[in-house]
Amino acid sequence: MAEDDYFLTLCRYVEGNALRAHLVERAEQWQWSALWRRSHGGGQLPLSPWPVDRPKNWTALVNAGISEERLTGLRQCVDRGRPWGPGDWVQVIAVRLGLVFTLRGPGRPRKIEENQ
Repeated sequence: MAEDDYFLTLCRYVEGNALRAHLVERAEQWQWSALWRRSHGGGQLPLSPWPVDRPKNWTALVNAGISEERLTGLRQCVDRGRPWGPGDWVQVIAVRLGLVFTLRGPGRPRKIEENQ
């Protein structure tokens, strides 16, 4: 996956929430989303500009959805507060932000018994 694809996938995940929840037939119909505001000329968006250009076919990409495998991975990262991206980047960012605990599985680590 290209470097910017992680960011764009996360944005597709967020902007496609109402569609996945079956609240609308097309993501741009959810009037409380930035996608709706962009497609309807809603004026100034309350969000910061993106660090990358949005693909020309952005609305179609959001409406196409995300693969079940990638969706599962994204949800695990969201649930655990874990960074999402290429493995080496995740390791560096987790250390930098003090999130190393998010890389382990949930629950308490098993106690290792010493041989006596």
